[in-house]
Amino acid sequence: MLSPIDFKPDIIEASNTTTYFPAFILAKRLQVPVVAWVPDILGKSWLKNFSLPVAVAGYLAERLSMALSFNHFIAMSQATRKKLVNLGVNEKYVTVIYGGVEIAKMNKDRGEKDVRPTIISISRLLKYKRLSDLVRAVAEVKKNHPSVRCLIIGEGPEENNLKVQITKHKLQKNVFLLGNMPHDEAMVRLKRAHLFCLPSVVEGFGLVTVEAMAAGVPFVSAGIPATREITENGKGGLLFEPENVNDLAKKLNMLLDDKILYEKKIQEGLKLAKRYDWAIIAKQTEAVYRKAIASH
Repeated sequence: MLSPIDFKPDIIEASNTTTYFPAFILAKRLQVPVVAWVPDILGKSWLKNFSLPVAVAGYLAERLSMALSFNHFIAMSQATRKKLVNLGVNEKYVTVIYGGVEIAKMNKDRGEKDVRPTIISISRLLKYKRLSDLVRAVAEVKKNHPSVRCLIIGEGPEENNLKVQITKHKLQKNVFLLGNMPHDEAMVRLKRAHLFCLPSVVEGFGLVTVEAMAAGVPFVSAGIPATREITENGKGGLLFEPENVNDLAKKLNMLLDDKILYEKKIQEGLKLAKRYDWAIIAKQTEAVYRKAIASH
């Protein structure tokens, strides 16, 4: 296996908080340009949503790494771009490039829907993802749709709390924690579901929301800035007031009950998702890399 000193790349990309410092140091050592790909800036959310040691380490690492002289920054949304500029990054060195999906693959083999009305969420089980809000909302939806099913794919420290909520609201036959699974398998589950839900209050982009739109699955998600941005204020689904369980349940019921609205949101999502095709995103990313190399 080659070591870093055995070759010299044209450019180095850093993709998250744990890689910014080592990527930057290696780039300086090899004298090549380095680009920071930034999904989101958590800022004070580190302190609110993580244990104290992780929160302090994450907050400091994020602040210090964003002060490094990267050749360029790629922000995954205008919301993230704004956060970078607020941290002092020169806006001329920040380009917004959204996350990409394979549109043709997501449209392929969509197949039949589950027999029971099914809501799916694909997310790490973290406090700020607010999946407990979804569990509580399902308890309300169950009143109108007794056979409703909610599948939650992912793992994380909130798992035990979610199990408590499921038992508390007597949803053992309605809400299922499926743990992690391969991406392709998760996408099969997504395509068979009727609705996708992301109640998270912290997102830099929200790739699964775009995957849901590309698969023809309407979403019900918290109306936070990044989600409003990538969905153009709710095309392809419905936005609810963040942390408002009643509003979440109301929006879920609306799409399950109104077939005309449901079909409208499918068509909106399929159309909007095309702007996030990997073929487009790859060309935009390559253009930034070439510019960084040329100006180094």
